[in-house]
Amino acid sequence: MVARVEGIVNGAPVIFKRVYGNQWETEVPASLNGVYVLEMTAYDEAGNIDHISKYLLMYDPVNLCTSLVPCPYRAQLVPDAWSAAADLSDYYAELIEPAQCCCGR
Repeated sequence: MVARVEGIVNGAPVIFKRVYGNQWETEVPASLNGVYVLEMTAYDEAGNIDHISKYLLMYDPVNLCTSLVPCPYRAQLVPDAWSAAADLSDYYAELIEPAQCCCGR
């Protein structure tokens, strides 16, 4: 069972509060364009990670419409052009340096 839910919304940390059963809520920082990138991590009673997810929340105040979709962002490393390092514990990837000149590519 999920005991704690934490997350990051547009780079700002948030902590979810259990409202009822498996319903959780939090306040998110305002977004001028109505697009929120949500990274959520759920923990069990022993402190183990139970679930990790990343979503896009898009809010249209004109039409009073909200969409929640799995985050479509992804990255692809071009072979022999760049090197990269990833630290999955922080959900962070960094482009380190070009391995060679792209020469117009």
